[in-house]
Amino acid sequence: MWLYYHTRLMVPVGAVMWRLRAHGLERMPRRGPFVIACNHASFMDPWFLCGTVLHVPIRYVVSARWFGRSRFWHAFFRDCGCIPTNPRRPGEAIGQIVEHLDQGDVVGLFPEGRITHTGKMNPIRHGIGWIAALSGVPVVPCALRGNYEALPRHRLVPRPHRVSLHVGEPLVFSGGRMSDPDPEAVHQFVVGLASEICRLADQEDRISRVAPRQPPRELPKSLDSDNSDIPADETAPVEVEQGPSELTGSG
Repeated sequence: MWLYYHTRLMVPVGAVMWRLRAHGLERMPRRGPFVIACNHASFMDPWFLCGTVLHVPIRYVVSARWFGRSRFWHAFFRDCGCIPTNPRRPGEAIGQIVEHLDQGDVVGLFPEGRITHTGKMNPIRHGIGWIAALSGVPVVPCALRGNYEALPRHRLVPRPHRVSLHVGEPLVFSGGRMSDPDPEAVHQFVVGLASEICRLADQEDRISRVAPRQPPRELPKSLDSDNSDIPADETAPVEVEQGPSELTGSG
C-alpha cells in the first residue's frame, strides 16, 4: 500500500483547497477490523476519506474490470491496496471482503454502489448487510458533505469548496457473526444504516428512498460459487459501472 501512504502527502493541499474537517472522528475505532460505509457523490470521495481518517489505512474495493484495464491501473490500484472484485459475482466479492476483514483490515465501502448524479443519495444495496453479518465487525456510518460541490460527476476539474466528514456511532449486526444470516435481519440492519447515513449527510428527507424496501434473497451457502443467478444490483457490494478513481466499496 505504499502509494496509498504517499497520497497522504497531498493532505495539506486538501486542507487548504477543501478545508477538510472531520466531526465525530472519536467514534471511529482506533484499529481494524471494521468497515467504513459512506455516501458517494464524487470521484474524490476515497481521497477525502483518507485525507480525514489518518489513523488507519483504508482498503477500498474496486471493480476487477478497472483493476485489469491496463498495466497502469493494475499497478495503481494494487499499490493503493485496493481489493479487486467482480460485481457480477456478488457472493464471491462479499467473501473476498470478509477475508480481508478477518485479517484485521479496514475496508472502505460506498453502499450506494455508484456516484450520484445530483448530489442526493441513491438507494443503498444489501451487500453491506451481508458483509456485516458474515464478518461480525463494526460498520461505521459516515457521510461527506460538500463533496458533490467540490467535484460532481459531470466535472473533470475539482473546485475549492469546504468538505467535511461526519462520523456516526459504529453499528454491529445483531447476534454477532453468523454463517447463515437471516435475510430479514440483514434487511433491517441495512435500513438502520441507511437512515443513519442520510442523517449524517443532512438528507433525512430521503430515508424512504435510500433504504431498501424489500429483504434480499438468501446468499448462496458457498461464497466462492459463480452466483450468476443473483441479480448484481440485489446483493453486489461494488458498483457495476465504476470510474477509475472510484476506489469504491459496496452496494
